Amino acid sequence: MTKILIDTANISEIEKHLDIISGITTNPKLLRQENDINLDKLSQFVNSLDQKLLLFYQVNSEEDFINAKKINNSSAKVIIKIPMIPKMYHLFKKNTPYRICSTMVYDLVQLNQARLFAADYSIIIFAKNEDENFLQKAIEYRNNLAIKLKLVVGSVRTKNDVEKAIRLGADFITIPPKVLNLAYNNLQAEAEYEETYGQNGFNHTS
Repeated sequence: MTKILIDTANISEIEKHLDIISGITTNPKLLRQENDINLDKLSQFVNSLDQKLLLFYQVNSEEDFINAKKINNSSAKVIIKIPMIPKMYHLFKKNTPYRICSTMVYDLVQLNQARLFAADYSIIIFAKNEDENFLQKAIEYRNNLAIKLKLVVGSVRTKNDVEKAIRLGADFITIPPKVLNLAYNNLQAEAEYEETYGQNGFNHTS
């Protein structure tokens, strides 16, 4: 069963999609695009909801990492996303008690290292990956070794991307609001609903 994470820091977009999402992924760049939102306010918003949502936050520096740890100590349990590049490897070795997600994973070497770093989640880059078969390889790797690493598919651009990730068995897909709206809008179903029930509710003659 594939769950959906919305890729945004916009609270209005999050509220609009609460019925279908299991969590949120964000990063410092997305937070800067929102005037009055920072990680602390976003985590407080998540805590205020009746439903439990996962909150993933990407750190790009030691300062980001420390900030995420502070939030974890005070409110929502943020899952810390760390890019799988050599200059960020030291952050995986901080022996943090918090859940860790490796991100920017393009190949099996990176995925294997994420496993060795004891990451709980790993974000597999999909649409912009030069290896169009990497998602399938990653899922086979995880399944063959029977490891608990959760695979999150990132960089989806179309509904077809979403469908492929679901078909291959991804644990999560992280989707920006625009693509999320497209993925969940089935024009055939919408047309049938309008034809059968119209704008005034249920059509009792059907």
